[in-house]
Amino acid sequence: MAHGIFQKLTGVKGEARIPSLGALIGTMSQWSLTWRGEDGVADSGGPYDLRAVFSYLNPHLWEDDDYEKEITLMLGKSKQFRVSEASEETVLNGRTLLMKGVSIHGY
Repeated sequence: MAHGIFQKLTGVKGEARIPSLGALIGTMSQWSLTWRGEDGVADSGGPYDLRAVFSYLNPHLWEDDDYEKEITLMLGKSKQFRVSEASEETVLNGRTLLMKGVSIHGY
């Protein structure tokens, strides 16, 4: 991803999977990534905050720490971002997710 492209990005498609099981554990109906660095130039290294609303979520698999989760955000028809685990906190309240301190990686 190019350096300095966006401060905030929103979308309507995303998903959470457990790759080792081949299981889809959640689909997102909306999401936003907000960069919150200090120097005013956004980059793919983060830190970003991810806010998302799930239209479908398996809370039991989401809460199971034995499995590594993979979150993918879709932008348009072909652009995808993989979100790393939050370095600060992850809060799931019902179907609303907040992950602070994530980094993103383009496919």
